[in-house]
Amino acid sequence: MTKKLTLALAIISFTLTFKLVFDTIEFAEKVVSDAEESYDSWTYPEAEFRSTSQKLSELRRTCNGNGCLDSDDIYRLAFEMHSFSKTFGFSPQKLTQILMVENPWLDSTAVSPAGAIGLMQVMPFHAGAWSGCGQNLTSVSDNLCHSVSILEAYTLLRYNGCTKVYCMTYVQKVQDATE
Repeated sequence: MTKKLTLALAIISFTLTFKLVFDTIEFAEKVVSDAEESYDSWTYPEAEFRSTSQKLSELRRTCNGNGCLDSDDIYRLAFEMHSFSKTFGFSPQKLTQILMVENPWLDSTAVSPAGAIGLMQVMPFHAGAWSGCGQNLTSVSDNLCHSVSILEAYTLLRYNGCTKVYCMTYVQKVQDATE
């Protein structure tokens, strides 16, 4: 009976892992496809920055940390998000969704229990590892640069450090974050 149970658990684990990988690849392909379809038509008038800035202000949770962004910082964040979106081919909406999952307080000095730093919760070993990105992970620009570089190189699950079945809900959290 124990061998049958072990085999059944192994089959279930394999099936869930396969589904996770398949869903992740499918999601990543959709994100890339959506970005490629709209990339050429992206323009960034001030109204768009203001709209993203207002959305971030509405979605943010109460921040009590030392790096809480004020309204000027949030506007600059929106501008940076749009700039990096165009450069790296991610929609500003997708970056907003990821940001609101990673750091809904918009605290640039936030540190997770795992040690991830800043707005998009970048692990310290990434600091300076990406061409064109500064090393200050509490900087809005440096943190976003590292984040989009990581997203470009890895799938969303890998970016979040997910290699186990238990965290397979991350992609859904990102999709649901601002809907």
